[in-house]
Amino acid sequence: MQHENFPLILIMVCFLISACETQPGKRNISPNASSSKNKLMIIQEDAPVTDAMLSWREKANNFISFTNGEKEKEKAIAKIKSYPHPAEIAESKTAPVVISALKLDKEPITLTFKGKKKSFEVEKIRAQNPGVAYLLDYNIDEWSLAPHPSNKSRFWVNIDMEMQITDLEKGTVLVQQKCYFADEKNAFTQYELFSDDAKLLKKQIRKKAQQCANQINKTLGSSLPPQT
Repeated sequence: MQHENFPLILIMVCFLISACETQPGKRNISPNASSSKNKLMIIQEDAPVTDAMLSWREKANNFISFTNGEKEKEKAIAKIKSYPHPAEIAESKTAPVVISALKLDKEPITLTFKGKKKSFEVEKIRAQNPGVAYLLDYNIDEWSLAPHPSNKSRFWVNIDMEMQITDLEKGTVLVQQKCYFADEKNAFTQYELFSDDAKLLKKQIRKKAQQCANQINKTLGSSLPPQT
């Protein structure tokens, strides 16, 4: 009797093993599904620390070489770092245009060099981030308070930036564009710019960064190659 039931038991065991191998969550994933390159990576770094973005009083304190000199320098650096970051503002406006044109994943990822010198190798990034297809990087070439030509007591916010998109797979620059605005009409006194915790200055920085991105975005879509 026991020998007659043996084949039936064996069939049931085989059925259970088969069911375990095909249960949800245990399916094999094809290598191609996890290695597709469809991500945009945004490069971020600290904005340049320059006394050209300080008030006259802060500049004077920054160059004090006795007693509290180092403390004043630290205050000046902290002041500049408290301003809106022009490159990050521009990147946030340009990233959706790049993602749409190149048909990339809607959520970009970020590689930050804050607190350290920006120095990266394309090959290394490619190896460490297999899902990334392109890099987006805005660089602040210059930002300063430029004096008005006919009235040296009034200043306008001068921001000069360059945008670059790199094809990570090929290791080549896909697009490179600059933006610059000589906005002498919107010139203000130092008191106006720096009063109320530099409220007007911060507003002007945001405005210039957005103008820069808008200028670049106008032609960016047509300059990117169509993706198949």
